[in-house]
Amino acid sequence: MELSVSGEYGKIEDDFMDEKYTAKPLQLEGASNVRDLGGYPTANGRTCFRRLLRGDHLSALTIKDKECIYDYGVRYVVDLRSRMECESRPDALIGWRDVQYCSIPMLDQINSSDFRGQIPDSMGELYISLLEDSRAQLSEVMRRILEAGDKGLLFHCTAGKDRTGVVAMLMLKLAGVSDDDVIRDYHATERYMAGQVGEQVERLRAAGVKVPDHVFGANPADMLMTLEHVRHTYGSAEQYLGTLGLNGEEIAELKQKLHEK
Repeated sequence: MELSVSGEYGKIEDDFMDEKYTAKPLQLEGASNVRDLGGYPTANGRTCFRRLLRGDHLSALTIKDKECIYDYGVRYVVDLRSRMECESRPDALIGWRDVQYCSIPMLDQINSSDFRGQIPDSMGELYISLLEDSRAQLSEVMRRILEAGDKGLLFHCTAGKDRTGVVAMLMLKLAGVSDDDVIRDYHATERYMAGQVGEQVERLRAAGVKVPDHVFGANPADMLMTLEHVRHTYGSAEQYLGTLGLNGEEIAELKQKLHEK
């Protein structure tokens, strides 16, 4: 069964194990959700591999993991975590060979406050707030993607779901990927992060912190809500980026980031 979406956050049916899904994680010991944005259908073919990757935290990478990521072509890392997150679990790729590292903190009210901030009623609400309240940070992320050129760039947060998911959504939509496949890419995190989420829930319970279940999921309806917000408010991801101060030439270059040169 293919993913289908309908209505204003209406019925969603999905089977994410079908042959259309392409973005399997790299086989790493210290991270479980580092995935390529390549392989998704567009009007002109498919998004290319080894150009943009999304990921979870990179603090536990082994030497073998770092070699794997480097050999895959990653030469630029954009860290979306808060200062507190970065200090408590520094990226293992900082200073690794010639990999450039850039910290662009995006506050998500959840991981960035160690789950002690105001929890949104839905993750879709959080993603919309990131689009509206983290405009300067998202603009900077896009400029770093431009700066990386044809080098492989890996952007990540802690789980690789929320802050990372918003950036991935914008880049996939710029490339011409369908809503169904954007949602498919987002929802995959729920499967790949299952083990880490279980450990996180146990840690929070031990600390007496109660967090709603929806915070740990990647419900397709939340990404659909985000996509519809972009479409209804701005018209498209391209038009949204135009409100961030990016000029037409920059946006055109970003649109080609996931296309073969």
